[in-house]
Amino acid sequence: MLSKNVLKRIGLKKYLKNNVIETLDTTTKICIDVGLSETAPYSGMWLSNDSDRCVLGIEALQWNWERLGGPEYDKSASLRWPIVRLDTNSIIFEDTKLVDISNRFFGLSCAIDDIPRPKKREFYHMHAEGASSLLKPSEKHTSSIKKVETVQCVSLQDILEYIDWNKFKFIEHIKIDCEGHDAAVIRSLGKYLKKTIFLTFEMSAANQGHWEQQVDPTETMHFLRNNDFHCFRYDGSNSLWVNGACRPALKWIGWIEGKGRQTALVVDPQTSLVYYCDMIRERTSEESAEELMIRALQRRGRIGPEVK
Repeated sequence: MLSKNVLKRIGLKKYLKNNVIETLDTTTKICIDVGLSETAPYSGMWLSNDSDRCVLGIEALQWNWERLGGPEYDKSASLRWPIVRLDTNSIIFEDTKLVDISNRFFGLSCAIDDIPRPKKREFYHMHAEGASSLLKPSEKHTSSIKKVETVQCVSLQDILEYIDWNKFKFIEHIKIDCEGHDAAVIRSLGKYLKKTIFLTFEMSAANQGHWEQQVDPTETMHFLRNNDFHCFRYDGSNSLWVNGACRPALKWIGWIEGKGRQTALVVDPQTSLVYYCDMIRERTSEESAEELMIRALQRRGRIGPEVK
């Protein structure tokens, strides 16, 4: 378990009751958003699509927290996706308040790393929005360093020890956008990877080689395959994976304007509780998603012609 100082530092302590995150009685599902940037569109989409959800939002940069919590926001972003506004505890879409998210969004100020115990690390705050990382940028990076900051790092497994697992049987969806550090974030889930239904992370062919010590994407693919995860969507930037144990129950249920495509998944036959995968773009077929990813990476010279 995390020390009291770390719990307070990352903002988790204030959410705890009897050593677990206190959630609404009506909340039955939980999602995790790692790397919020300044609008947190995934959290916005999740919270606006299902009133039974809560979201654990994780962001390292104070710069982004100030923008998530301030009265001014990018109105053009709210025309594309539902976005989080912490000053009013609401989701905004098309410059209009959609839903109240009081006691449904839990924000943690930290970075996620695959480490056995918490520690502080340098974090590279880049000038380009959404391009900051724990990894040092390489000479190929298209942006420059704005500031090197010191941030608290913890593993996802340490954070998830504070979830009420008597109430939440699964993690519905984890989204990771950590600019080259996604593999470490996935590994930091530890035993909770098996409790995860959907997993989305960045695997952009265009970003390969932008960071020093960046893990080869095929290593992440093999790691997920070995843990019975299957890729069923790749749009050239983000890859979406589903837990193999849940795959037989996967069904599609149509389009919701402005909030993404949803995939229905009945996990618990006793309660018939339905979990959703909220999609930002059209999916590719399950059979071709991984092939598309491999071809894109091959074109960039990041992997060889054969992938076992």
